[in-house]
Amino acid sequence: MNPPPVTKQSRQFLIQRLAKYFKVPKDKLISEVEEYQKEKGTPIVHSVTLENYSFNRYMLCLSEEKVNLNDILYFDKFAKSGIYKAFLAGEEYMSPRKLQLYTVSLHLKGTIWFIYRQLDYYRGRGGISINNGSHESFAIVPIKNYLHDNHGLEDFCIDE
Repeated sequence: MNPPPVTKQSRQFLIQRLAKYFKVPKDKLISEVEEYQKEKGTPIVHSVTLENYSFNRYMLCLSEEKVNLNDILYFDKFAKSGIYKAFLAGEEYMSPRKLQLYTVSLHLKGTIWFIYRQLDYYRGRGGISINNGSHESFAIVPIKNYLHDNHGLEDFCIDE
């Protein structure tokens, strides 16, 4: 299966959500991300401004029209999916010391899902945890839940 495309639209959608959540000017984030991508020669999205809010993720933005539920519930199916292949391809842009900060941002029918490697199991709200029984384990979490669990603006709600 081919990996889903890295799209400018999915990047813009992610930046819009992050700007709204952290109350940062969207244009500032867009220019920062574009400068980072140009400087590093990478499709990875990262913002120094968001580091001030302890959001230090490095993200590959993908867009998919539909996903087979089995592809995100069962590791053997996930490992054969285009999403997994794109995830691995994006890891190639990361230095070993920043690898744990790498995330795929998947835009799927109006919702952004964060997909990242986890060290043990997912403890947050409303996410999916899959693993292969030994060393590979992933969390697949809606952005709203990820931000709530990790960046705690309790009264904030992202409209989906």
